[in-house]
Amino acid sequence: MDRTEPTTLTNMCMIVDKDRVLTIDREDPVWPGLAFPGGHIEKHESFHDSVIREVKEETNLDIVSPRLVGFKHFLTSWTGVTWSSSTGPTNSQEVSTLQGKANWNGSRSGICLSGS
Repeated sequence: MDRTEPTTLTNMCMIVDKDRVLTIDREDPVWPGLAFPGGHIEKHESFHDSVIREVKEETNLDIVSPRLVGFKHFLTSWTGVTWSSSTGPTNSQEVSTLQGKANWNGSRSGICLSGS
């Protein structure tokens, strides 16, 4: 009996600066809408290193000491790894991203992300 299952590992990171949370308004037609920065975990890459890399790639922000807050297993063989991180003080309202427009939202409450 084969006990293995092909799995794709992904991550996403909620980045908090005081009372603001960074979201990306994705322009990808396959997965449009608001999302936290994140992406795929590469082969032989740690979860920790992958979230730091993905945040840097998508927002150009350097995060330190991301905190693991959970796992989500989807029935489609996707497993999501969720992280939380704080940034240093920043006055920027919009962050550059390849995925779409990233904006700091003024409150942690009331944020509804794609797929939530």
